[in-house]
Amino acid sequence: TRVAVCGRPRKPLAGASDRNMAGRERIAGGTPAARGAWPWMAALYQLRGRPSCGGSLVGERWIVTAAHCLFTRHFENQPTPVSASGIHIKLGEHCVPEHTAVANYVVHPEFDAQTLRNDIAVLELERNVRVTDLIAPVCLPDDRVQTLTTPGTMLAVTGWGKEFLSKYPETLMQVSETVV
Repeated sequence: TRVAVCGRPRKPLAGASDRNMAGRERIAGGTPAARGAWPWMAALYQLRGRPSCGGSLVGERWIVTAAHCLFTRHFENQPTPVSASGIHIKLGEHCVPEHTAVANYVVHPEFDAQTLRNDIAVLELERNVRVTDLIAPVCLPDDRVQTLTTPGTMLAVTGWGKEFLSKYPETLMQVSETVV
């Protein structure tokens, strides 16, 4: 296993799709991620039994995700917060996964469900996760790191987004994208 470099996978993006997705609202498709390539990726599950969103493990007890993942929409199209007890986390997608429950979460105070402005939330897990080669927090670069946001830089997008024909993958997927 390669040593992780901040913001880069432990394994190369072999087979990752390089197709241009500019202008699309969602990333779909890609290729299955290699075992242990993204040890910080977390799958958020609600009652539907499939990952509803992804998140990043940023500490032994903390996950960052999109705020819209913590709301449901009913017929009147008004977002309703999901109970923390209704969210479960799975880490280590390619091994015997570790499951844990969410104790609490905080949504950005200026999150706007209509425009998705400030679409960020922090989840507190019920317990610390056991850090291994396959489950580990992502390193967060300091403010001096600019190479990850320079236009033209290739980045990877990972998740469990809906595949074509409305099917959700069971495996963590990855796709390469260019910063614009």
